[in-house]
Amino acid sequence: MGHTAPAEAQNAPKTAVILKGRCEQLVIPAGDVSANCTGAVVNMIYLDGRSSFMFSDGTGDSARALISFSGMGSPSGASGTQPVDHVSAAKKSATDPGGTDVEAEDATGTCESGDYYKGSIEIRCTAQTRSGSFTASFKTDGAKPDVVNF
Repeated sequence: MGHTAPAEAQNAPKTAVILKGRCEQLVIPAGDVSANCTGAVVNMIYLDGRSSFMFSDGTGDSARALISFSGMGSPSGASGTQPVDHVSAAKKSATDPGGTDVEAEDATGTCESGDYYKGSIEIRCTAQTRSGSFTASFKTDGAKPDVVNF
């Protein structure tokens, strides 16, 4: 009889790939936050095969500090299209000074990227949720990404 890992373990992060470069666009239903978008994107790979691209608007206060586009995706560094079925937006908690509030919604969309190890590439994510449209575009600097294994 096989053993199945608990859901928490299956959703645990396996690898984080940190890409540096220039955020070209970050638009959330509340508006365009591109001016504050930071110069790094994290591609998080989970044990269950889920992958997410995380973009930050850098403010962390009233604006969405971290926008994540996720779906069952390609392994780290692979070129191609990842379906997006979930978008989450995290920001500093208004009620807990050390905490984070996360709003998560089902979504329909995609993230497209090139091979992280073959020079400068563009990462583009779009998703539609009940709250509205999310769009992100990021151009890497062509340097080898930082990889953290958990």
